[in-house]
Amino acid sequence: MTRHERAALHRIETQLGRADPELAWRLRTFEPADAAEDAPVSWRPPRVAVAVAAAIVAVMVFFLAVIVLSVNQPCSPAPSRADAPATTGPRTC
Repeated sequence: MTRHERAALHRIETQLGRADPELAWRLRTFEPADAAEDAPVSWRPPRVAVAVAAAIVAVMVFFLAVIVLSVNQPCSPAPSRADAPATTGPRTC
């Protein structure tokens, strides 16, 4: 912690001690009962969950690629030739 941060925390602690001495004492002496050094972090998901989520995302990307590649493209106009008759009706594929 930097010197400035320590000074700011000391100032906050002093103000809290004047405003609510009981709360300041409780915060100074607080020690969690189950504060184990190697306790698992509650916000981190298990590795299996991360692996399953990654597999699901990979499968979804694969299916999306298959769908995009399997959809028929719209009809493109036939190459123009000078001797081909001109058609005015709708094109068929």
